[in-house]
Amino acid sequence: MSKQKFDAAKTLIDRKQYREARAMLQTIDHPTARVWEAKLDQRAKVKASDPTPSVPPPIGTPPPTTPTMRENRFRPTTGCLIIVAIIAIAYMLWPNKPLVPAASLNTATNTPTITNTSTATATTTYTPTPTATGTLTPTPTATITLTLTQTATFTSSPTPTVTPKFTAIDRVTYYTTNTVNLRACPSTECYMIENLPADTAVIVTGMIEGEALEEGNPNWYRIEHSEDEEYAYSAYFTLVEPTAEMTAEATADAQGEAATPSATPR
Repeated sequence: MSKQKFDAAKTLIDRKQYREARAMLQTIDHPTARVWEAKLDQRAKVKASDPTPSVPPPIGTPPPTTPTMRENRFRPTTGCLIIVAIIAIAYMLWPNKPLVPAASLNTATNTPTITNTSTATATTTYTPTPTATGTLTPTPTATITLTLTQTATFTSSPTPTVTPKFTAIDRVTYYTTNTVNLRACPSTECYMIENLPADTAVIVTGMIEGEALEEGNPNWYRIEHSEDEEYAYSAYFTLVEPTAEMTAEATADAQGEAATPSATPR
């Protein structure tokens, strides 16, 4: 846009339309426009001080001489005397010459005319030099980074509940071979309900797998002894009904185990 305005201002200066060129330069925000305005101002000052510019004489021409005041004063007088002398001679030599009034002989006209016609044309050509200022703007490059994150999801599986294998038995009478503890479940960790002495007859209604107090034998009997379900370890029961001798031996064994601290009923 500034270059087009510079070209328009130059065209106006070439046409000597300085006022329009100045108005065009004032609309350009550029240092070169200010330089052109200063040169136009300088030209306007020169033209105002010397409306008719003088053309310098060619090289080698001597400077013109200016007549002094004394020469200017005697030039009209000398011309008048010459004219009067010519008229007097013509009057004397001319036959039947008319009378010339003396007033006319003393009248002379000397009108010097100085004509100095000089034409000077000054043409100033301004060639604007545009200054290109380049600004490099870095363009950021977008980098897309894909990160694959594999998340392992662990689903906890419920622990299967093992239901003890239960085998029903048709009300069989068993006898304890030792002191037996009746418990609420087939394990020594369950609550002990009652303690049975040896040779006690009980009704067994079933057999269930539980804690193996002896290797290879996890079986417990379900005892029908009270309203609650009670369990006792199967190794301490027999189907043989005890005799008096067996009862005496069992009593002796029970007393001996009672005296031994390590004997603990199951």
